[in-house]
Formats: sequence, C-alpha cells, structure tokens
Amino acid sequence: LETDQTWLNNRLDAFKELDTKLKSFADKIKNLNFSSTLLQRTVKQSSSEYLSASVNSKAITGASYQVEVQSLAQVQKSVSASGYADKTSALFGTGTMKLTIGTSVSNIAIDSSNNSLEGIAKAINAADLGVSAAIVNTGEAGTPYYLTLTGQDVATAFSLDASGLSGTPLSFGVPVQEAKNAELKIDGIAFTSTSNTLTEAIPGVTLDLLKAEVGKTTTLNVSVDKESIKSSISAFAEGFNEVISFITSQSSINGSD
Repeated sequence: LETDQTWLNNRLDAFKELDTKLKSFADKIKNLNFSSTLLQRTVKQSSSEYLSASVNSKAITGASYQVEVQSLAQVQKSVSASGYADKTSALFGTGTMKLTIGTSVSNIAIDSSNNSLEGIAKAINAADLGVSAAIVNTGEAGTPYYLTLTGQDVATAFSLDASGLSGTPLSFGVPVQEAKNAELKIDGIAFTSTSNTLTEAIPGVTLDLLKAEVGKTTTLNVSVDKESIKSSISAFAEGFNEVISFITSQSSINGSD
C-alpha cells in the first residue's frame, strides 16, 4: 500500500507539473490565434529627426514613402507685455476683460476680490473658456512676475483685452507661439492635421511628428517583419517540444507503463 501511495503521489506531482507546462505553452502561443501575428510588418526610416513611424498588419509591404514635415500642430501661447513687482497686490482696478477665442467673445468680470495678477489668472481659469492662465517668475529685478496664457485647442487663436480695467495696464504683445495645424507632405500630397500624431495618412502606418523643416524629407520603407514572425514560430516549437519531452519522460516508471 505504501508503494501504491508513493506511486500515486508521484503521478499527482507529475500532472501538476504538466499542467504548469501546458499553461506556459499556451501563454507562449496565444498570439498565434491572431492572423496579424504572421502578418507583422516593420518600417525603416532614413532619419529619426523629424518623425517616428510605427506600423500594423494593414501596412503595405514593399511600399516606400517620402514624408516632409512642414509645421507641427501647436496651441497659442502669450505672455504679458510687461512684468509686475507683485502677484498678489490689487494693481488692476475693476472692470471687465474680454477674451476672444476664434470668433467667440466672453466677458470676465474683475472686482476688488480678484484684481491682482494672481486673481486675474484664477478668474481666467475659473471661466473655463478654453484658455488657461499661469504666473511665471523670471527672476527679473524689480518686475519678475508675468502672466502667461495658453490655448487648449490646436490652431485656435485667442486674445485678451484688459483695457476695460481701471488700474495698472495689462496687455499682451505678439504671441510667443502661434496656434497652427500640423502640415506635411507625403509623396508630394499635402496633409493638414490638428494633432502631431497621424493614423490615417498612410495605410497601416502611424506617424508621430517631432520636428518641422521645409525641404527635408524622411524616407519610410515598409517590409515583412521576418524576425518577429520567426520568433513567434520558434516560441511555439520550443513550448511544444518542452511539453512532449516532459510527457515522454513521465510515460513509464521503472520501465513499466
């Protein structure tokens, strides 16, 4: 009976180990359930300075593309024309500011509770109109505090008119960064995008634009990703052989089934 018990325990341990190996094998080959695993593509680019490209199984093998990034998508950024000595002092009096975003004009009321630089920034943010405000300290002697405005939507211009306030003037010059769309050419065809990531300009290819320079092109070459396909098949063979080897080693004990 003790011999039978030992044999049964050994068999139970073997089945547990087999179960572990089968689960490991299934994990290694799970991607083979998808046809895309054997249709993997890769893309090589002549330069990584202007863009980054990635591909999926819908990319056309053997295809080549010339991409010229002419401008990047960006939001408008503006800075107050002058700095201020203090961000909490009531400098700007009272009245109404007009924030124009595209063709829409909105009023922002300023009173004695928020007529400091900090108060105006908070009032703009609380209005939630599509422009965010912040205060930066440049370290400039005497007047280090500047009000910065940043648009939320690419290619949407805005302006803030604070001439309706009764106190210290607050104005903005030319934007330090203009709002504009991304512009590029692919094989001579012009494209415009509100994002620097394009997923439909080239079939099966995602482009992440990094830098713009007119006249500079990046060559993309799409091909079959043989190494990835080989790796998937090798994982299958390795897992299969491991399971079969274990089953074979456990098929007999002391020369008997």
